[in-house]
Amino acid sequence: MGRFLGGLVLVLAATGASAGLLDLLRKPSIELKTGLLDLSLEELVLNTSILGLIELEIDVNQVIAVLTLPGGIETDLIINFDRVIGLNEDSLGLSASELDPEDPALLQRLPAGAMIIPQADFPMLIEIEPVDNFAFANDVELEIHTHNLEFTPGTRLRLFAAAHGEAFRDITTYVGPGSYRSRGRRGKFSEFLVVEDNRDTDTVIATKFDYLRDLLEGYRGDIPPYIYWVLRTEINSAKNAWNFDDDDRATDLLDSAIETVNRNRGLIPNVWHPNLDMKNVAGEFTAAAQTLIFSLDLPD
Repeated sequence: MGRFLGGLVLVLAATGASAGLLDLLRKPSIELKTGLLDLSLEELVLNTSILGLIELEIDVNQVIAVLTLPGGIETDLIINFDRVIGLNEDSLGLSASELDPEDPALLQRLPAGAMIIPQADFPMLIEIEPVDNFAFANDVELEIHTHNLEFTPGTRLRLFAAAHGEAFRDITTYVGPGSYRSRGRRGKFSEFLVVEDNRDTDTVIATKFDYLRDLLEGYRGDIPPYIYWVLRTEINSAKNAWNFDDDDRATDLLDSAIETVNRNRGLIPNVWHPNLDMKNVAGEFTAAAQTLIFSLDLPD
């Protein structure tokens, strides 16, 4: 029944019933007559896997949505694609669920050391699982904006992401007020959550450098050799500059690496598809470099 209930909310939203759904949530005595079975609002509210997709607007390469869970858990979500095909409400596969911040299965997927804390005030796991007729090129930017969290200068709240079953990692490229707003970039999908990251900034930067270099090595066979060596040199030079406390030089070199990738899209695979064996090397590389630049730009 839980799967049906979640689907029911999605159907209500997708058919433009957002105002009606909000009215229902404010009137606990109302019952829904579905034609298949009768559901009281209490049954809906008690089902914590429900996603309320209150609004979903698609404008060419942009998605704007409002996701809500019982208990006043809500976020605005904006997804900006560089290039995308097959984008519609059905193909995007957008959903959300309430997570348990103390779930061992979740904690095992976060960086070790008990320094990463899922937020009890915003226990939302956002999932994007596109279907066959969907594909995008380069990287995609996601922005979340929630009033469940408060932005303060120097905040440690970060946007983390993972493919299904993989470890979560920091993809943040921006944090700011409103009450809390963050952005991140990805070259693939599918899971996202906000955590408090209390690791030392230098540890985060070193981890992101290691990830970027591992990413380049992992895709070495998919990149023309002369481009690979340019990127390797730029990454190593950026790491050396950071080691000598020249963050500005490190950032410039990473920007140069991003430009190298952007100039060679196509030669470097740059398309992601949910089921085809297509490696979005360009998107994953530029996304990893952008979040590294974010960390380098943080105050010491």
